[in-house]
Amino acid sequence: MKRTTNNAPVTRSPRGGVFGVIGLIVVMLLALPGGGRAQIGNPQEQIAANPAGAYNLILMALSRQEYQKGLEIVDEVIRYWGPKAKEQFGPGFGHFYYLRGLLQMGLGRYPEAMGSFRTCREEFTNDLINVEGVRERPKLANRFRTHALAQEGACLMILGDYASAVEKLKGALAEAGDTQIRTDVIGLNLGRSYLRNGDLEQGRELLQKALDSQSLGLDLKRRAFMILAEDWSREVPFEEVQSLLWNYGHLVKEDIRAHRWERNPIFAFLGRNALEHQEPLRALTWYGFLLNPQELVAHRQGVLDQLNRESPRTPEDAASLEARKQEAATGIVEAESMVAAMLLGVGSGHYQLKNFSGAFAAFRQIADFYPEHRNRPDALYNLVASAVQLGLWPEARQYGRVFLDEYPEHPLVSEVARLMVESIYLLQEWQEAYTTAIEVRERFKIGEAARDVPDFVVAASLYHLDRFPEAEIEIEAYLKNYAEPRRLELATYYHGSTKVKLFQWQSGVGILESFMERWPRSDLHSSALYQAALCRFVLGEPDDALAKLDRLQAEFPNASEIPASWNLRGDVLVSKGGIPIGAIEAAYLEGRRLSEGIPMHFETAAYSFWKLVLLCAENQNHEDAVAYYDEFKKGYAKSGHELDVIAAALHSLVKVGRSREAEETVRNQIFKFADDVDSGNLSELFGSYLNFLDSHYPPDDVLAKIRTFPVPEPAPEPLTAWLRIAEIEKLEAREDPAQQEKAQQLFRRLATDLPMERMPDYPLIKLARWSHEQGDASRARAIYEYLLEQRPKGPHLDMARYDLASLLADSENSEDQDRAVNLYQQVRDESETPTLQEGAILGGGQLLMRQEKYGQAQTWWRDYLGHGNWLNARPEANFNYGRCLEETGSPKEALKIYTSVYALFPGHLDWSTQAYLRTAEILKKDKRDGDALLVLVDMLKRLGHLDHANIRKGRDLFAAWKEEWIRNQ
Repeated sequence: MKRTTNNAPVTRSPRGGVFGVIGLIVVMLLALPGGGRAQIGNPQEQIAANPAGAYNLILMALSRQEYQKGLEIVDEVIRYWGPKAKEQFGPGFGHFYYLRGLLQMGLGRYPEAMGSFRTCREEFTNDLINVEGVRERPKLANRFRTHALAQEGACLMILGDYASAVEKLKGALAEAGDTQIRTDVIGLNLGRSYLRNGDLEQGRELLQKALDSQSLGLDLKRRAFMILAEDWSREVPFEEVQSLLWNYGHLVKEDIRAHRWERNPIFAFLGRNALEHQEPLRALTWYGFLLNPQELVAHRQGVLDQLNRESPRTPEDAASLEARKQEAATGIVEAESMVAAMLLGVGSGHYQLKNFSGAFAAFRQIADFYPEHRNRPDALYNLVASAVQLGLWPEARQYGRVFLDEYPEHPLVSEVARLMVESIYLLQEWQEAYTTAIEVRERFKIGEAARDVPDFVVAASLYHLDRFPEAEIEIEAYLKNYAEPRRLELATYYHGSTKVKLFQWQSGVGILESFMERWPRSDLHSSALYQAALCRFVLGEPDDALAKLDRLQAEFPNASEIPASWNLRGDVLVSKGGIPIGAIEAAYLEGRRLSEGIPMHFETAAYSFWKLVLLCAENQNHEDAVAYYDEFKKGYAKSGHELDVIAAALHSLVKVGRSREAEETVRNQIFKFADDVDSGNLSELFGSYLNFLDSHYPPDDVLAKIRTFPVPEPAPEPLTAWLRIAEIEKLEAREDPAQQEKAQQLFRRLATDLPMERMPDYPLIKLARWSHEQGDASRARAIYEYLLEQRPKGPHLDMARYDLASLLADSENSEDQDRAVNLYQQVRDESETPTLQEGAILGGGQLLMRQEKYGQAQTWWRDYLGHGNWLNARPEANFNYGRCLEETGSPKEALKIYTSVYALFPGHLDWSTQAYLRTAEILKKDKRDGDALLVLVDMLKRLGHLDHANIRKGRDLFAAWKEEWIRNQ
């Protein structure tokens, strides 16, 4: 890349000169002839009058870098001799202009220096014409014309006009043959000018010759190396640079310590530049050329220690000593800053190389030992990042806290907070992420930008820890507290998915469908689509569920949800009814095929086997059911669906002649979980065992088997509770009063013999119901409250919620009633038992009607009516739906509902009679008295022969309204 000439930076070397300008050797003029000027006045004129003496004084000033003093002398010489100088001394007077240019260069006045060098070269040529017109050689020649050309090239290089510099320097080399000029030095300047002009190959070749020269001194070879390092290495691939470093790097590494220290800033710059260009290997290589600044720290500390031991004798000595101490102390601070800068660069290089151990070590040293370093916040930030990558959670929290404590207003505060929590979260260390996020977010106010990501990570970590009730609260707070959440997409997904995990199907599917519409290209789209299909299936919308599964399988064929989606398709097809068994079986078989042999889909394959066994058993394909059961036992016996498969296969095992195996299998499983209270495994197994007994033995034999069940010693209390409840239920089913009394005795023994915390859910619920029937509502409530609080994931929790809701609904306390509605809603949304769902919707609707909350009640009755197979309370649901319409301002819509009730359900007097009366009253209120009378006439004609309070009310209304009608005619 060609460099521009007007923007090139001027880089100074550590020793104060201009880095990149190789000074040319000055050849001393031995003598200049004296002149005839008289009347010499001031001392400057006396010096100028003696050119040879003045020349030596100027050279002395140059060697001492007293550039201004030397320039004053040379200017006086040039002024003193004026236009006659050339005639008086010949071309040799040009030497003073050459020296003038050198002094101006020393002062950084390069344009003026170039003018002086041009004057030396162009006005003091060595061929003169005498008065006769003959060209002759002068006695005192200008020996610095070529030097002046070379120095003019050096000035052009410094000023950034590299193309012109190349031409001047090439010209100087071409003329150098008859001079004593240092061509090697001109060559170095020309090489640098080539490089900075973009002629990389020519510059490299020229400097390569210098490096390979047998005669060139080490100092100039080192200069050639540094030119290539600074101006060539950054422009070419690192592979080319490595050859240079391998063959010639020793030149600078083996130099004396003082010179190496001077080169440290250049190598540090090259390292930083490589980091900025994301080349960590190049950066670390350059940092390897640094002389460790810690050595400089130690050296300067030694100097300071020595000075502290000195005892000055005079006040002047004391002042001098103090000045030297201050200089040494300042030098230590500077050197320590160099150490920290080196560590920062080395750490950054290791971090870019993903060598997080190296990065952690470097950044930690800055954090621990350089608390005042100006880049300390960056070091702490990178230290936290390295610790996170290494999984060093305590260190990540430790240094993250240091950053947040020391720099609470720093622009990186939000990023440090995010890094501390989100990086751990992304590594799926859920508990660590949750713990860290809880700690970090307490430092900030709710809604503050720095708290955004920590709040999100708290919620998301709870989700992944399966703590869904807490996750729901945190996610909803996050979405509420931040107008523009940084993690809105993920938070919305977790919001919907959490609802699904909590069996809140309706709200869950609404959120997920909105999520898919807003972020159609989200990585979580397939997961949202699967869960939305599941919701639609549970909500009794199989066609919508199938449509979503079709999309999932067509648009995301490689998604991780695909195997499970085939199982869900099988479930949906079963629910639709009328689907050939082959189509359903094919869906489960595809789920099994896609899952087998893949560890993450182990449970999905087990689910496929369970559904295949169940499907075949229910369709009397017992041979196939047992075949799937045997296959399941070979590869999936330890899955979470083991008990489900055993329960599904029991009947088929009997049918194929393996009844003894069936009974022994389930009994052995019961023994395995005989002391299990919380998980529900014992309850599931015992339920399957009782179903098996009921299906294959007469009632007396079933009761005998329950009473003679081989209970281990000592008897596990959970199993004892189940056996006692099983016996109670068998006795309750009999009509013999003696057997009924025996059941009551067993209940009393159950209540006194076994502690509540050792009984499984179902026996406890049976005990609570019995207590309620015995008039002890407080004991029943205590049991239900215990289950909800202590066993929130129990297998029969929906029964406990339903029973407690029914108990609370009878209360006159408004808080109890409100809680009853919430419990009914949980059962409605989460229970998979249709009878409980129906009862919950019915109970919730009735309670809301009592509370006269007609707007809320309307949605419950509409939900009930949406289930076409629910018939028990259909007249009541229709009537109350109409009543809600009437009370919320839609009487005409209510009339249609009331008419359908008394037309379709005339025998349900509680509701048909109310429907008649409400219809008549609406018509009467609407000034349609005749129509109101006709409705009452229809009611009395159809139902008047029956005895019911509403019929009597209708008779009275008819009489009163008829009399009013006649009176008004």
